[in-house]
Amino acid sequence: MSSDEELACGRTIDSVWLSIGGEPDDHQRRCTHCLDARRRLTRLQAMTLQAQREDAELATRPDVRRRIMDFARSHVRRGERIQVKVVPGTVISLSEHAIAAAVREVVDSHPGLTARRCAVRGLGAAAGGSVPLGLDVGLVIDPLARFGAGEDRLRRHIAHAVSERLGAIVTSVDLTVEDLAHD
Repeated sequence: MSSDEELACGRTIDSVWLSIGGEPDDHQRRCTHCLDARRRLTRLQAMTLQAQREDAELATRPDVRRRIMDFARSHVRRGERIQVKVVPGTVISLSEHAIAAAVREVVDSHPGLTARRCAVRGLGAAAGGSVPLGLDVGLVIDPLARFGAGEDRLRRHIAHAVSERLGAIVTSVDLTVEDLAHD
């Protein structure tokens, strides 16, 4: 037993802790060290029980969690500007956030998939001044989802959505499974 577990009166913190649920013995009723330890341990026990209750109350359904995450994503900083078209005298750029939002919408619409992150990179100017984009998309996947065969289809859906909604050209979509859903 280490000395920091022993009170000045010689009793241990463990012996006081074991008596918290019941009545203190004669020594604990008279000893200021034991009384102080009981008071602190009782407060610790109450805070622990309260935290356990609050944690259980905080459990959210997956649909509520998704709405919360959608709200949080829409209120984060917009990210850096990504050039999508460069012609003499004009530069057209989109916020990384806008591109990532389009990607998330596509990924989240596929059963068993959630987009965790999306990084966007310009791949250098191409003919006509368009700047093709590369996307790195981190996924959370439901362990029961049948994803392997749909990987290429998801890449095509992402590229098409960014092109149709934002007018940007996507030539590369790298997908990484970063986590399994635990709902």
